[in-house]
Amino acid sequence: LVPCLPGGSSIVGRTYPVAIRATAFGAAYAAGRLGSVFGPLFGQSLHGLGVSNETVFMLSALPCLIAALAVAVVYRNTSRPENSFVPAVK
Repeated sequence: LVPCLPGGSSIVGRTYPVAIRATAFGAAYAAGRLGSVFGPLFGQSLHGLGVSNETVFMLSALPCLIAALAVAVVYRNTSRPENSFVPAVK
């Protein structure tokens, strides 16, 4: 979900409860790793089909745009009341 955007871990921390936050972060990190593995393979196969460099770069921007929209939707739909934040040290 987050390979294209900085601060993706803050979205995971904001969205998921503490009990499953580490699992959610691990899943988001795994999704990013899968994208970094399969992205070049997809680009190479497009080049093998004769697609131009410009088109490959435009197609590679689509997952980033989709991820940015998903993060924006999640951020907008998850709100915490101001008093729900507890300081680490009192």
